[in-house]
Amino acid sequence: MRKKRNYLGEPYWGAIVLDFLRILHSDNLSSAEYKIFFFLTDKMSRSDNRVDMKQSVISTYLNMDKATVSKAIKRLCELQWILKLSTGSFMVNPHLIYVGNRGIERVRDNFDRFLEQKGLPERFEMNDANRELMVYFNHQLVSEKKSSSKPLPF
Repeated sequence: MRKKRNYLGEPYWGAIVLDFLRILHSDNLSSAEYKIFFFLTDKMSRSDNRVDMKQSVISTYLNMDKATVSKAIKRLCELQWILKLSTGSFMVNPHLIYVGNRGIERVRDNFDRFLEQKGLPERFEMNDANRELMVYFNHQLVSEKKSSSKPLPF
């Protein structure tokens, strides 16, 4: 008989929206951008996708030049993979990656509200009912699961 594990009520699984795999390829990230994104994903809070960490700390952890980190974070923010908050912390886009499923709507709403406060249009919206990631460009829907005929490159 398998021993039952005690996770102390903390979610112990994370989810990557499968449609995001297509975005991973099409956004043509540099190796530094990938490293920083997945580092932040690993360090994000399990309750709200936030990472309270300065760029200099990220630079030290990843043994990367501060200018490289700054440039990569700027691009990740432009692509809306992450968002830099007014507090200096970061938030990983919960439409793409999240941990657990309790309160995900609230976390996504918070992310969208932060985008709105910055005057940025949403690039991604997860439609849970239809299980599809909606991708927008200039407020126009450019990709949805049902109409995407382009296969993944691998």
